[in-house]
Amino acid sequence: MTKREFRLQPVLHYKENLVELRKLELAAAQRKLHAGRTILEELKAEERQVARLIREQHEAGELDLAVLGVGRAYLEDLQHRVGGQELTVKELEVAVLERMEALVSAKQEQETLERLKERARAQFNREMLQLEARLVDESATAGFNRRPIDNEE
Repeated sequence: MTKREFRLQPVLHYKENLVELRKLELAAAQRKLHAGRTILEELKAEERQVARLIREQHEAGELDLAVLGVGRAYLEDLQHRVGGQELTVKELEVAVLERMEALVSAKQEQETLERLKERARAQFNREMLQLEARLVDESATAGFNRRPIDNEE
């Protein structure tokens, strides 16, 4: 029995490679998102700590106006950086979702081609069975035709 190559095999191979690429892109986007969230949490922790220190020193009466002004300015800068980082994290979350959608789409295309390949393989197997059955029938017919006829003797 001969083996026939799936005619869309190069496309299937491309889709398999594309799925792997999309997986790598998703992993990279997830790493960036994790790093962005870590930075955001660090900024928020620093913001809470600075606010707590300003409040404690103000309540104890140990803070003069110049230090209070610098502390408030730094706190406002931290709040601005936190807001910027929150925006960055939201953008990274969108990027992760886009990468997930791209991966799902590529995976669906790959699975579609794999189903086509299986159908082509099944069709090929059916054709080979039909050919084999035809050859057996022809062989049996040829053998029957070669038998001497008992009445002619």
